[in-house]
Amino acid sequence: TYTLDAKNNLGCLLYDLGQFMEAQDLFEEVLSGRISQLGADHTRTLDAKYNVAEVLEATGELEEALRVCQDVVNGYTVAYGAEHSKTVTAKRLQNRIERAMG
Repeated sequence: TYTLDAKNNLGCLLYDLGQFMEAQDLFEEVLSGRISQLGADHTRTLDAKYNVAEVLEATGELEEALRVCQDVVNGYTVAYGAEHSKTVTAKRLQNRIERAMG
């Protein structure tokens, strides 16, 4: 888990620096590891999936970003409820992606 946490942190730094492709590689690796270790519905897995959705949006892969983000919104809603801050944040990302798609 520490290795995945470190990779996630590095991915966040790269994302903030605008190095989206490198960040995407790390975020996808973290997501795969979280699914293997914790399962697809675990909240930490959903957090990793959110990062993937965000970087997909940044790279213009909007259809895939929307699909991934919808999974996150659904998972957060089940885990936390519709009004939780993580759910609301994921819904905002979903809305932003939908607006970008037209």
